[in-house]
Amino acid sequence: MEETNGDQKQATKGRVRPDLETEEGNFGRESPGGSGQTVQVLKPEDLPRPTYWPAVLAMGMIFILWGLISAIPITFVGVALFILALAGWIREMLS
Repeated sequence: MEETNGDQKQATKGRVRPDLETEEGNFGRESPGGSGQTVQVLKPEDLPRPTYWPAVLAMGMIFILWGLISAIPITFVGVALFILALAGWIREMLS
């Protein structure tokens, strides 16, 4: 009897549950551990495009802080990078 129960768990592991289908056609999948939790599978178009702007924004913030500690011209470079990155990131999100 235990083998049947184990086979049943193995058969349902990772299978698509039709009752979890959304309007967009995304399906929920049962978690591999068999805990009964579901994991939503996202389509690629639901994810944002990769971009370098967040890294440039962070670098601008580092330059601002570094400039406050060492020299004011470095702060100005950081502010310029920060504004450039923020504008670029917003422009890319809107397009």
